Amino acid sequence: MWEYIILKLPDKEKAVLYLQIPSPTCSVQGYRVENINLGDNILTVNLKQSSSAQVDGIEGFDGTWEWVMLIEVDKTNLKDNMKIVVNK
Repeated sequence: MWEYIILKLPDKEKAVLYLQIPSPTCSVQGYRVENINLGDNILTVNLKQSSSAQVDGIEGFDGTWEWVMLIEVDKTNLKDNMKIVVNK
């Protein structure tokens, strides 16, 4: 089964933050963004656990599963080499 993501034209005033949250088991925790704070050269993203998903294992797979999120952030106050902090 294929799923498609419909994309709109990118907003030039927005940046996309790509997060990967590893899970060593096949029970992967899901998260949602609670809030985003920007200040003192630090971008802080606070996440809240929202769900749990069971991932079908693949025989011989010895890696980790990951919860992946794309978060849209306003670029106005972003600076090069900012520190990014993710709280979950």
